[in-house]
Amino acid sequence: MAKRSLSQSQQASSEPGAPRLEEHRSKRQLGSSPKPNVELQHQGRTKDDLRSGTPTRLGSLRDDHQHFVILSWNVSTIRPYLDVIESKDCRPLTNPSSDIRQYFGRPSIRPVSPPPLRRQEANPKGWSPFYALVGTHSFPHVICLQELSIHISDLESINSLHHALIPDKSVRDMLSAETGIYHPAYTVHATLCRSRVGRGRFGVATLVREDVVLKESRDVDWDAEGRVRIVMFALPPSVPASRGSVHGRNASDRMKGSSVALLNVYALNGTSYPYRNPVTNTLHGTRNERKREFNRLLAKECQALRDQGYKVLLIGDFNIALSAKDTYPRLRTEEPHARARQEFQDLFLKNMGMRDVFRDKEPETRVGSWFASAQDWSRVDYALMDSALAERVKAVRYLVEKKEKSDHCPMEIEMT
Repeated sequence: MAKRSLSQSQQASSEPGAPRLEEHRSKRQLGSSPKPNVELQHQGRTKDDLRSGTPTRLGSLRDDHQHFVILSWNVSTIRPYLDVIESKDCRPLTNPSSDIRQYFGRPSIRPVSPPPLRRQEANPKGWSPFYALVGTHSFPHVICLQELSIHISDLESINSLHHALIPDKSVRDMLSAETGIYHPAYTVHATLCRSRVGRGRFGVATLVREDVVLKESRDVDWDAEGRVRIVMFALPPSVPASRGSVHGRNASDRMKGSSVALLNVYALNGTSYPYRNPVTNTLHGTRNERKREFNRLLAKECQALRDQGYKVLLIGDFNIALSAKDTYPRLRTEEPHARARQEFQDLFLKNMGMRDVFRDKEPETRVGSWFASAQDWSRVDYALMDSALAERVKAVRYLVEKKEKSDHCPMEIEMT
């Protein structure tokens, strides 16, 4: 059956304000990859080969020496894509706040491996549906997931999430040989909800491919709902397509590598309901008030990272449509939504000078990332970057045809 995909060149549909879409057939289904008529000599290939810029066979990892790809997606719960292991295979968490750091450490860079899973009970192939799904996106360098719906005490899902992105090397070698595409491993860096209420909600995870030079990974001390994860990594030098200036700067500046702080964010959805502190379980104002406080704390965190010498990249689900072009049928201009939007724009776009990289490329295109229906959508998932990073963005795509089970579609950013 034909699926919908975003087309930047197609004219808007007859419905006013509707996103631009075109019909096409998906070339790859979940869990499958094209099989070329050549043999893959993958033996002996390591993450050092990837870092050195040696092209991956068949360009399957997007010519890594030229492009750096980031995928962001609010999955609306990760559980359907995991092989959740029953509690009999896992030890219980006696002290969740402490024990969880053995899996997603702070401030350590790489999490400690969980106990081995019984693969034959979880998946006879030894790999997860989620790893297959990542493969349909050609294994991006960094994957940012929001709304995992995993609580810090849910060891079974935590265990499965960790193993989903690090299949056994023998399994990855087998998949590489069968498909002609190199299958890398990822490290999982998650911040999960530790609230006493709403235990099955929230949570973010940033998945980092094995060849990315990771410097640090941590959460923030001002959030307990699992809404922010920070990873710091080295962005490789850019390879300019041609000589000359790029956005008013010499191309040689753009070629320099950068130390990047990526903040994976799942922001609050503001309402007039009371906000309950997730740690003390006490009421503190409304969720609208907490939403604005959250954004102020986030801006302060970004500035602190800048002061440490990092280029800042904010990405995720911000639950704010920035303009009338980012929503249909209408932009909510009444209070308190107008105030939250204006404060957000002042904090990040005006005061900090960050850039909405999709609007840089597509100033007039109307497109959604969250869909209540075909006639009710908003672009609330986006990336804001410091100018030095924004200049390296080649393309931003909203993959409407790959929503899967979520009410959000993935967003893909390609950088040079």
